Amino acid sequence: MMGNKLLWTEIRWKECENKISKLQRQIVEAYKAEDMDKVEKLQILLISSFAGRALAVRQVTSNTGRHTPGIDGVTWTTNEAKMSAIYDQQHQDDIWQNQYDG
Repeated sequence: MMGNKLLWTEIRWKECENKISKLQRQIVEAYKAEDMDKVEKLQILLISSFAGRALAVRQVTSNTGRHTPGIDGVTWTTNEAKMSAIYDQQHQDDIWQNQYDG
């Protein structure tokens, strides 16, 4: 652990998968109950959670197109770059949330 940030190799993937799976189940239950406010809040929680961002980065960096840059022209090939992508997304989520709330 560097400072208060995790290293890529320290991420507990099974724990992340369980958290995301639980959130997805809750979204389905809220949708079935027609509680759209809860659905929206859970979706925001899902995409802004560390577990959600980490799993998204892992998916993108482990698929067959992992060497193809995204729209920003960046590929994440090192563990440090992958962690930076996770934490940079947190920063972007904070900016978006401030604009959305403001």
